[in-house]
Order: sequence, then structure tokens, then C-alpha cells
Amino acid sequence: MAINFQFITKDDLETRVFEQFIDESEQEDIEATEAIEKQAIALVKSKLRKRFDVGIIFSDAPYEGRDLIIWAITGIVTYRLVRRNAARKVPSDFVKEYDEVKEWLNAVRDGKENPELPLPEEVEQKLVNWGNSTNQDLYNY
Repeated sequence: MAINFQFITKDDLETRVFEQFIDESEQEDIEATEAIEKQAIALVKSKLRKRFDVGIIFSDAPYEGRDLIIWAITGIVTYRLVRRNAARKVPSDFVKEYDEVKEWLNAVRDGKENPELPLPEEVEQKLVNWGNSTNQDLYNY
């Protein structure tokens, strides 16, 4: 059975874990992997949606920082997969990469990093007129 990823590919995931680990997954593991990717996407969207167009980021459209987003998603997915299978035996490399991803996402959210991701379209804002409409002529005697 093949894993139906929403955003990343099997090749993307293989940059972090062995192909054999992915290919020998049982149906339960496949479903968990798909759910973990979905949750990782939701996490990244929650961090980036105020500054960037997450609709474009998670589409097939090409853009400058795509590799960084793939790096972030695969870091989250692999950490959570390994943790799911061996909660107490997560190798320190996976923990370190996961922490790096979280730090990077927070830095992007806070504006400390600028990965050149697609910006949201400018929404035309209508100016609100304000002021005082008091007719001063009413007060003249």
C-alpha cells in the first residue's frame, strides 16, 4: 500500500528516514503517517497564516521557499513517526531536527526569519470616515 501524502512525497520523507521503513509499513502505520502529515501541515499553517499565503504554500504552485516548508513538514512527520513507534528511544538526531524546525517556525512567525514565502494578496481596505459632524451654526445666537 502506498502512502497518500497531501503535500510531501515519499522521496521527501526518504531524505530523513530509510526507504525500507516507509515501504514496509502496515495499513495502520500508513494511516498514522497520513494523519501525522495532516497534523504537521495544520501546525505549519497555524504558525505562518498571519504573514504568508498558506493556500499557495500548500498547493502545487512553485515558490522560492518551498524546500524550507518541505524540510519543516518532513522534520515534524519523521519525529512523530519515530516517537510513535519508539516513544522512549527517539534518537537525539530526530529530537534535534524537530527542535530546529519548531525554532525556525517560531522565528518565521515572529518575523525574525524571512524565507521568501508567498505573501497574501493585499486586501483593499475601505477608509472609514470619522470626525465630528456637529453644525457649529446651531450654537450661534
